[in-house]
Amino acid sequence: MFIGVKMAKNYQNRNAKEFNTFRAIFQWITCNLVYGLYYRLAFNLKIEGRENVPKDGFLIVASNHVSAIDPFILVYALQRNIAFMAKVELFKNPIARFFLGNLGAFAVDRGKVSKSTIRTVLGLKQTKWCLGIFPQGTREQDGNMENINRGFAAFAKDLKCDVLPVAVLGAKKSERKFLKGKMKVKIGKPIPYCDNPDEMVEIWSKTITELSQDNPCENENKKVNFAQKKAKDFNVLTRLYQYYALYVLFLPIFGGLFYNFKIERNKKLENKPYIIAPNHISYMDVFIVNYAVGRPLAYMAKKELFKTDSWAKRWVTRNVLRLGAFAVNREKVSISTIKSVNEVFKANFNLCIFPQGGIRKNKTIENINEGFIYFAKRNKVDILPVALSGLETYNWKPFFKKNINVVVGTPISYTLPEDVIIKSWGEQIASFSGYENKY
Repeated sequence: MFIGVKMAKNYQNRNAKEFNTFRAIFQWITCNLVYGLYYRLAFNLKIEGRENVPKDGFLIVASNHVSAIDPFILVYALQRNIAFMAKVELFKNPIARFFLGNLGAFAVDRGKVSKSTIRTVLGLKQTKWCLGIFPQGTREQDGNMENINRGFAAFAKDLKCDVLPVAVLGAKKSERKFLKGKMKVKIGKPIPYCDNPDEMVEIWSKTITELSQDNPCENENKKVNFAQKKAKDFNVLTRLYQYYALYVLFLPIFGGLFYNFKIERNKKLENKPYIIAPNHISYMDVFIVNYAVGRPLAYMAKKELFKTDSWAKRWVTRNVLRLGAFAVNREKVSISTIKSVNEVFKANFNLCIFPQGGIRKNKTIENINEGFIYFAKRNKVDILPVALSGLETYNWKPFFKKNINVVVGTPISYTLPEDVIIKSWGEQIASFSGYENKY
């Protein structure tokens, strides 16, 4: 660690000769032929405002900072060699130190401006390179334009050079979708230096905000509300997908290899929608309940399942939605949730809610959330208890099948008092599953 810190200090003081032809070529190849080409092909990278970039002369490139790839994208976008200020901690790693050093980056202590930093910047002005600074200091994921370091404006004043505002959009890791990305770099018009650094900071902040207003990824995310669904979303395709997931994937694999599903159905159920209310003991419960009741279902699913910051999470989200699920905040009932429940019954679907919330394997009926009663009374639908047992522990021994017992109980009228509904639900689940009932 001591050696790393000591070596990093050497990169705080770089003279003009170090920004030479070798490093210019190394940076051009890395940023254009490697990063630029890759992100253009894989994430549809587009550049706007390249005509605003001066072809020669010293200037400060001041960009927002949303990703570790920002420096490479900026060099590709501006087609100018840029020497970036990088935090000194990055130079502790020998591989990163070698790579950053040959790219022309130099180390800075973000806590203060050292004499080494000033000498490096003064030397850089004598070259054909630009100075790259991220005024926000560290990567900012939520677009916050507060706590901007005014150092770039002070340098512009002392060096009597313009500041080029640049906004990088769609480069966050959560926004980079392979072959479907919408990355964009928007280059504003140069901001002339002035004697008032605070004024320059204000102009830069306002310019970056304006350039970032039409971020295609942010607009796309705002349109997606996983909590709000319409009746048309619960359609024939939803039923077909549930049928496919249940009878083509789930039952042949789990029913064929690991489990025997013993279902006791209530044959006296009326032909009307219900709130299906099972206990919750495993991630397979949604499939088992669907199989037991034999009716199209919509599910309330915790909002944490609906993530899109990786291809794996996007895959989960997409398929959960296909199964008829919608996102809910388990801490409170939102307007979107209320509207979605209304739409479920308009589509003549049944709504599946787990009154105990999360998965519970302690064979005890407790901690019942009364939300399912609220929705039953609001929509005037009866509650159908479903008792599950046997999945408190998993069985992954092929052909040594474990019994999974499911009992569809007797409907509970929504007109009953809340305490009576809770007692009745708890008694039925406990009786059918052999659990302890604490209500």
